[in-house]
Amino acid sequence: MARVRFEDVDLLGALSRIVDLHTQHYKEDFDLDKELISKLAVSDRSEDKQLLWMSRPCGTYTLREREVMKIKCGGFTRNRQMIPFWLMPSL
Repeated sequence: MARVRFEDVDLLGALSRIVDLHTQHYKEDFDLDKELISKLAVSDRSEDKQLLWMSRPCGTYTLREREVMKIKCGGFTRNRQMIPFWLMPSL
């Protein structure tokens, strides 16, 4: 299977369009997401660039991947603080 590459993509612009289409309430959450994504984009730590982002009808949310799951001994263990929120059904 050929590997797909995305280059020169306006990531925040693309996410903003998703928010416009999908999020009806608390769209201002995305302002916080943009701030966090921009801050982490210039980080020297590669783990700060591994993010999970979601758009829901009632807001958006950005988390570092390491906040959602931790890898231990080749398997995944749950981070009890973040996993319940991530798996919560859409409002």
